[in-house]
Amino acid sequence: MGVRGKQRGLLTPCLVGSLTQIRLSYLHRHLLLPAQDSTFVWHVPTNRVPDLCDASNCLSLIFFSAAAVGGAGSLDVAVTLRPLALRVAGVHVHVHVPLIQVFVVESLLEHLQRDTSSQLISEILDQTCRHSLCRKFPPSVRFRRLFLSQLIKQQEEAGADPLDELYDALAEVLGPEDANECYKNYLLPHGGAVTLLENTALISQGTTGLVTWEAGLYLAEWALDHREVFTGRTVLELGSGMGVTGITVCRCCSPSSLVFSDYNPSVLQKLRTNVGVNGLSNATPVVSVEQLDWTSATEEQLQKIGADVVIAADVTYDPEVARNLVTLVSKVIRSSGPEVFICSTIRNLETHHGFKQHLENAGIKHKVITGGASRVFCYDRTLSLELIQLYR
Repeated sequence: MGVRGKQRGLLTPCLVGSLTQIRLSYLHRHLLLPAQDSTFVWHVPTNRVPDLCDASNCLSLIFFSAAAVGGAGSLDVAVTLRPLALRVAGVHVHVHVPLIQVFVVESLLEHLQRDTSSQLISEILDQTCRHSLCRKFPPSVRFRRLFLSQLIKQQEEAGADPLDELYDALAEVLGPEDANECYKNYLLPHGGAVTLLENTALISQGTTGLVTWEAGLYLAEWALDHREVFTGRTVLELGSGMGVTGITVCRCCSPSSLVFSDYNPSVLQKLRTNVGVNGLSNATPVVSVEQLDWTSATEEQLQKIGADVVIAADVTYDPEVARNLVTLVSKVIRSSGPEVFICSTIRNLETHHGFKQHLENAGIKHKVITGGASRVFCYDRTLSLELIQLYR
């Protein structure tokens, strides 16, 4: 993403405790497409609330893992296939669930103790590991192994009927070791998914651009809430990385064209793969993937792109990268006068203030866009995220 190569701060687990009223917004189960909304209240006895601070346990309040954010008396949870650290203590949970089929109960263990048939386990398998999307674009081997092991543990503790398919699924992932890359499916609110091939390591091949970062997901959510900004317009994305924001814009916001750009050759190669995986190579809008060196790009080159809107996410994490970004943005604004939106994760205040100082020195004004965005994707919302619009 841009000129990358330096390490960012690592994520901090979100531990939330002592909440008696917890609102959970389940977007949908991993790999399920949303249908009509279904809302109900799920009672969670305090002595039954699971503790997921052990990263080896990949099942959250029921049987899937979740990413969580603590707020003022609320907790929003989006389902995903990956382990996370989460601790809650609650009494009543109000759940908003757009699912094709709802079979959430007090807990998986309690349900299996009441009904020892293997039907529920089979349904869980059908909608996770055996789902066609998971088969075609598999998550990491390690996660599937953890997920299935925990499912078997719950089944055995409940004394439920054994299910051969569950053990067969585990056998499939016991032998192979994790590759250095895997697929991640970011589910869209009205059906479908953004499917990305990403590296499993935060830093690899000398870059941080081979994984998706939080600011890109937030910017994608903001775009979903403000589709009119992109509809019928030419969009340039700087530091596209794995492409989650740009692909979301292409899939949901109807731009006339979108130019993905980055610098690192390894990032560009995987970005092109992801554009193809999501069916954008020969489709409307017109898309292209370009190598763009922020230090040497010319105004003529940028003018040729003719962007109406420029977006970038997680590209101000390093002082040198931020300085190069401002140099490029100055040329972009002079070339075609587009709307420019930059989303940043504020991990270091000094670096962030330095970015703002570079903007001021270049004569570029900015305003912070407040109001947030609809919670669609799963990521650590305890991080400080800021979206700004730049202008002369």
